[in-house]
Order: sequence, then structure tokens, then C-alpha cells
Amino acid sequence: HANEDAKRKEVIETKNVAEQMIYTAEKAVKDNGDKVTPEVVTEINEKIELLKKAREGEDMDAIKSASESLSTSLSKIGEAMMQEKKDGEAPSGQETPEEAKEAEFKEGPIEGDEPEKKD
Repeated sequence: HANEDAKRKEVIETKNVAEQMIYTAEKAVKDNGDKVTPEVVTEINEKIELLKKAREGEDMDAIKSASESLSTSLSKIGEAMMQEKKDGEAPSGQETPEEAKEAEFKEGPIEGDEPEKKD
């Protein structure tokens, strides 16, 4: 039974990896789908569905193949994000270097702190 158990464990682990990839892909589309064309979003969503169907079965090769296919399509969002970063656009909610303000530094006691009095 050891061989059967090892094979079953491998199938379960492969399915778990597929589940994580589906979650990651869905989150990436939700959070960054606006950075790529609608065609890329559609392509990724189709690959997510293919992986979900493959995951329902026991064919590890099909699951791995669908995972790799999704990963390849998902990289397009990563490329778009890197290109956006290269173009100098700050991710939403973050300041660009021009918007960042320098802190002032003053020597001496901290405002509100009074030096200790000696008797």
C-alpha cells in the first residue's frame, strides 16, 4: 500500500498547489486586471476554469499542465505591473519621489522636553 499512499499524497499535494495558484490568479485579476487588456483577463479566467476542472480529476499531468499554462498567462499581469513601475508610475496609494517630503532635522532638545534641573 506504500506506493498507493505515496501516489495519493502526490495527487493531493498537486491539487493543493493548483488551489493556491487559482486563488493567486483570481486575486491578481481582481487587484491588477485593469493594468492589462481585457483579452488577457479573459485568457487568464479561461485558464483558471481549465485548472479548476483538471483539479477535480486525478490526472496529475493534466493538473500540472493546466497550472503551467495559467502561470504563463498570469505572468502577463506581472509584466504589465513591472512596466508600469518602470514608467515611473507609483502604485496607488504610494507617493512618488517628487511628492515625498523631507523631514526637518533640528539639533537640540526635543520640543516639549525640558532639560533636567539640578538642585
